[in-house]
Amino acid sequence: MLIHIMRCLLFTFMFYSSVALAETPQLFSSNDWLIILFISITLTFCGLLAFLLKRHYQSQIQALVLEKTNELEAELANSEQLSRMAKRESDRLQTLLDHTLESVITIDATGTIQHFNQASTELYGYQPEEIIGHNITQLMPAQYRSMHSQGMAKFLETSESKIIGQAVQVEGLHKSGQVIPIELTLSAFQWEDSYFFTGIARDISLRNAEHQALVAAKEEAEKANQAKSEFLSSMSHELRTPLNAILGFAQLLQNDPSAPLNNEQQSNIAIIQQSGEHLLKLINDVLELSKIEGGNIEVSLEPVDATQVIHSCLPLLESLANENEIYVDVAPLTEHWVIADSTRLKQVLINLLSNAIKYNQPRGMVSISCEVISDLRRLRINITDSGIGIPADRQPQLFTAFDRLGRENSGVEGSGVGLVVTERLIKAMHGVIGFDSREDEGSRFWVEIPLTNRPENLPVSNINLSDKETSKPTNKAIKKVLYIEDNPANIKLMQAYFRRHPNLELHSCKMAETGLQVMESLHPDLVLMDVNLPGMNGIEATKHIHQMPEMQSIPVIAITAAAMAYDQERAENVFDAYLTKPLNFDELEKQLHRLLSLETL
Repeated sequence: MLIHIMRCLLFTFMFYSSVALAETPQLFSSNDWLIILFISITLTFCGLLAFLLKRHYQSQIQALVLEKTNELEAELANSEQLSRMAKRESDRLQTLLDHTLESVITIDATGTIQHFNQASTELYGYQPEEIIGHNITQLMPAQYRSMHSQGMAKFLETSESKIIGQAVQVEGLHKSGQVIPIELTLSAFQWEDSYFFTGIARDISLRNAEHQALVAAKEEAEKANQAKSEFLSSMSHELRTPLNAILGFAQLLQNDPSAPLNNEQQSNIAIIQQSGEHLLKLINDVLELSKIEGGNIEVSLEPVDATQVIHSCLPLLESLANENEIYVDVAPLTEHWVIADSTRLKQVLINLLSNAIKYNQPRGMVSISCEVISDLRRLRINITDSGIGIPADRQPQLFTAFDRLGRENSGVEGSGVGLVVTERLIKAMHGVIGFDSREDEGSRFWVEIPLTNRPENLPVSNINLSDKETSKPTNKAIKKVLYIEDNPANIKLMQAYFRRHPNLELHSCKMAETGLQVMESLHPDLVLMDVNLPGMNGIEATKHIHQMPEMQSIPVIAITAAAMAYDQERAENVFDAYLTKPLNFDELEKQLHRLLSLETL
């Protein structure tokens, strides 16, 4: 505007100057003309300067507008790119969620569903457009809805929840109305000062069905195992009952001072006894394996002097070694304490030593040695023989039940389960077993047992002085014994045994009910009780005896073919002694001495 005014003034001044000069030239001098010219030039310069300043200002404005325009265009382009990237990331996330196997559902603080993936559609039957915007309780059975609302309100008030972050088993409601067992994991997060919740759910119908199938299979297996145990117990009883008569009468014939046998008869009786004892060992091995496979093996782990256990095995194997002409060499042994079950460790060593003797060469040797494996804190017991060895192709089957490695016709009796039982027993004692063998050269078996320190306070003696009864006076008065047994052969065997002891008087009856009546009049000093009796069994009868004031002090010895641990557990704390058939008369005499306070029979 200023430039425009100056330009108008300049033009007006020049116009009037020219008019004035044309009309009155004589009014101006030469100096006046110079002043007028200067003013004109100055005004012209100012107008030109103003014009140039305007042009420069307009140029700057245009440049600034162009720069801002470019920035806005670039920002707009960047915004569009970010928007495309955000959409692509959203699509990628949606694709990932749609391809997960678990249902993923997001809700807001009011319970309104905000997100619903493809797995949710498969689980609940709703399409996303059908369910998004609806309340999550639409996917719950009615009994869960109030619980959900209360839990949601409590969390929004206190930020505390028992199930958020935990996998819980609940039920979902399908579109069809079907109830679905699901495993649900909830998480909570805040966005723009509002809470949102995400639930991840999976259908566990198949898992529950498989679990129920496993439970049913387990129950069936337990029933089958129980049936097997009962069957083996029954078979044990049925087999031991005739064996009791066979071995019992063989013992009586062999040791009858009134009618001694000649050499040939003694040899025949020895064969009967060996065969019967072999059959008994087979029965015991099968029962032992059955207990182990059924998980019923029990070990009592405590500090044990391994050297003492080794030496205690030797007398039991002496006759077997002499019979086979085998020399047993025991290396010098120092005291080694291990964590083991003394009885089971002894059983293991006897199994290995008896095999080393039986499968040896004529006039062979068996050696026993010990070594400490310091880095493992174990004691290794080595049993080495000079026997026939084990073929390399049969060694993988060594610890397989009932596999005798092709030695069925070797003349050596066996069941093929001894090593299997040995291996399981060693594992039960947290030990290991191994071997190396060469055919026709011999074998070395070894077991490793965890070492321990020698106990500080050892008992003076483990001998039960009551077994000896040395301090009791001799009582030669006749003692009355009542034998309750339903098997005629066993009654006859016991009658033959007691006839050899004039200070013992045997009475018998075949039923427990009858035996209880006989006791009231007989007042026996001791009762020998079979367990499996017709009618009232021996355990019930013995409990009845203990409940009668006039008879509760009478000792009762169980003499039964029920030799499994299951049977013995039932009879625990019922009898004063538990003897199994075939009856060992030495053990019977020991119990008669103890319970009748006798020095001699």
